[in-house]
Amino acid sequence: MNMPTPTPPWRIFLRHAHRELFDRSADNGLSEKGHKQGLKLQEWLEKNAPRPKSLFSSPKRRCLETAQYVAELYQLEIQILPELDEQGPQESDASFLKRVSSFLHSPHFLPEAVYCSHGDVLPALAKLLGSPGIEISKGDLFVERDGTVSAINPVRG
Repeated sequence: MNMPTPTPPWRIFLRHAHRELFDRSADNGLSEKGHKQGLKLQEWLEKNAPRPKSLFSSPKRRCLETAQYVAELYQLEIQILPELDEQGPQESDASFLKRVSSFLHSPHFLPEAVYCSHGDVLPALAKLLGSPGIEISKGDLFVERDGTVSAINPVRG
């Protein structure tokens, strides 16, 4: 799916690619399928997205490995943001939503940036940005531009 070239301010939020599932409680990295998704993501970004100025990731290994595909494509350094981490087992729903909401008002919420996060953080962000109900599968993304959110599925097919 082609998208019109975004004009600033725009942001791309991507969900990490498929991860190893041998131990769901572990901070495991990408599976073979996830690495294939990373290559598809890289290909899609090269054809459809403008060059970002910044790249941020959750501290989880699967996000860092997914973000590495973006980093390689654009020669960017990955900046780790704990605010992009998934909800922790000791974190209440209210404190999780407060953390996600505070990210939108932080100095790290920049235009022309890519953010790699998780399946619980991204729908919460989309909802806070005015687009509730967006589903983001592993390796997929959404683009926020001028307050409008569009879901993109670059790794399918």
